[in-house]
Amino acid sequence: MLVTFGYGFGDDHVNRILRDMLTLRSTHLLVIAFSDAGDRTARFLSDVAREQYSLLFGPHFGDLGTLVDHYLPQPGSEQALLREADRARALGGGGTV
Repeated sequence: MLVTFGYGFGDDHVNRILRDMLTLRSTHLLVIAFSDAGDRTARFLSDVAREQYSLLFGPHFGDLGTLVDHYLPQPGSEQALLREADRARALGGGGTV
């Protein structure tokens, strides 16, 4: 799976790579953006992607803060504790866990 966030499908050199990737049936493209300005995304997908894509358009999905806060996995408590210990060690506080 490839996820694009805010990519407007206006760069031919990138689009060529995406076209090649989508020749593999197992590939899926997830497009996340505020909108499809100029219909470039729709044109690209109609030319290449058959049923190998999902679209999430609109201000809700196109906002990076919303994406991070509500859709991306959150670090577990163990990872957070390890990060805090690393910070404490970097500040000279020891930070044993």
